[in-house]
Amino acid sequence: MCGIFGIISKEVDKQLLISMGQTLSHRGPDAEGYYIERAGSKIIGLGHKRLSIIDLSPSANQPMKDGDVVIVFNGEIYNFPDLKKILLEKGYKFFSKSDTEVIIKSYMEWGIDFISKLNGMFAIGLLDKKKKTLYLIRDRIGIKPLYYYYKHGDFAFASELKAFYKIENFDKDIDLISLNDYFSLGYIPYPKTIFKNSYKLNPGSYLKYDLKSGELKKERYWEIDCLNGRKLNNIGEIKEKLMFLIEDSVRKRMISDVPLGAFLSGGIDSSIIVANMAKLSNKPVKTFTIGFEGEEDEREYARLTSKKYGTEHTEEILSFESIVNLIPNLIYQMDEPFFDHSIFPTYLVSKLARQEVIVALSGDGGDENFGGYVRPYMFSKYFEKYLLIPEFIRNIVEKKIVLPFINCLSFISPHKRKLFKIIEILSSKGDEQIISHMFLMTGKMKGLLYSDFFKSELEKKYSPSIFSGTLELNKGLSLPQWNMCHDLKNYMVNDILTKVDRMSMLNSLEVRVPFLDHRVVEFALRIPSNYKLRGKITKWILKETFKEDIPKRLINLSKKGFGIPLKKWVETFVKKEIWSYIKNNKLTFNFYFREREVLKLLENKKENFSIELWLIFVFLKWMENLLNK
Repeated sequence: MCGIFGIISKEVDKQLLISMGQTLSHRGPDAEGYYIERAGSKIIGLGHKRLSIIDLSPSANQPMKDGDVVIVFNGEIYNFPDLKKILLEKGYKFFSKSDTEVIIKSYMEWGIDFISKLNGMFAIGLLDKKKKTLYLIRDRIGIKPLYYYYKHGDFAFASELKAFYKIENFDKDIDLISLNDYFSLGYIPYPKTIFKNSYKLNPGSYLKYDLKSGELKKERYWEIDCLNGRKLNNIGEIKEKLMFLIEDSVRKRMISDVPLGAFLSGGIDSSIIVANMAKLSNKPVKTFTIGFEGEEDEREYARLTSKKYGTEHTEEILSFESIVNLIPNLIYQMDEPFFDHSIFPTYLVSKLARQEVIVALSGDGGDENFGGYVRPYMFSKYFEKYLLIPEFIRNIVEKKIVLPFINCLSFISPHKRKLFKIIEILSSKGDEQIISHMFLMTGKMKGLLYSDFFKSELEKKYSPSIFSGTLELNKGLSLPQWNMCHDLKNYMVNDILTKVDRMSMLNSLEVRVPFLDHRVVEFALRIPSNYKLRGKITKWILKETFKEDIPKRLINLSKKGFGIPLKKWVETFVKKEIWSYIKNNKLTFNFYFREREVLKLLENKKENFSIELWLIFVFLKWMENLLNK
């Protein structure tokens, strides 16, 4: 796991690369390297900050060069021993024990098609001097980040946006459409970033940069395909295959030359990962859990799994006051305005784990693959049944019963704006509109679409990027399947994986995600949604498959969040910060916000606008950091 970066311009020197690398030092504190070469009228520079995981010797340092190929690589290739064996049989010789060298030799043997042979998480910059081509490659799911910047013929790439700040005349102009996405979704979806002319490389894609012409060409080599593939109906067959895939995925992710452990939240996903690790390990697994003073959490359930498998369990209790001082830096480290306040506990559990291990496995991906989010997935399941009612009957129900009921409640409910969304859903015509509205109401960001405080002529009722990756609905895809697939393509990548990458790497900790092995994802997509959502039980097939491996009390445990007491924070200090910003930075504030609407949120004593105020606060803190960098 590392930080990678590079630039192609008329003027590139080592000091520029060193400066870019310094912004990524947390991603790779063990070694660094640089490569500079002239390519026609321009100079190409590549850089690498290394966190040593596989082959700790200097022979595995990067940039790594072999003939006409130079590579910088962030991530892990879990099947590199298998690929290396094939390449050895073909006559290739190796000078290190690293997976990086296997990537180079694989490219030499199979060309750019080598990507399809990789099993892992990766962001790769690969220079082919003979072809005068630079490839940027991102893993199938989007576990590892990869940004690029392109303006006036200059091209740069990096693991994090902040590396671009070191480039002279880097364009920091804020993209208002992206900002509108943030206020609607809580994050900025790929391929956009908060800045104009800067982009995220899509998961499952590679970019080809022609050093002669400066032309960019993007290609997709893999995609989450929810529509194709034979659906599986034999429960025994599903359980057998699922158990094999997850065990093999865990096995592959336990390859490490450094200490390794696991996050253990107390939910079934991390418990399944720990159970498999314990079976495969000849020594106790190191597990890590955090909790907060005075808050209900899953520590007691984590202890059950720890006791069952005899793990070396480390638990830490924290006060929420101890997090407050972290806020400015962690907001900055996210690179872009980012709503999800679970970055704070994610950072803290990563910090705890890093005291003993350098690699940790997590249970991320279990909810999206197997239907773990109660509100959106169960809602879509029952809403699908509602749509089976003849339309003329639904119209009567909506007009005569539902609308009058909501109108009545609106006089006493502090959340009437959300209640009226039900009417929008029920009155939708056409499958695409119905499912779009359904997703917005039940999505992870609670449908934050009425951002009347955000001042932008570009603002629409619905953000233009919300339905990126929207699926066709006329090919037999159920609403729960659509919802899960949408989350895999969007929420998982743009929120969950972004959060985990930034907060773990800020602690120089590598996090691996067995549930997001592409083989597990492809198999899960073939499992019908009624095997994932059975009755009122979420993740039924996963629980049924591993019911003997996890403590019984965990089977039907309701899902708990991993966040902060947002309302308490908003009342304690967020409102004060926003008031101060309005007073002291009025010109900047009024450029982005409708002051009158924000004042309404701040002065309202009856309704809970914590979500909206946190969105504003995070953006203001991010802006403050940006102006000071």
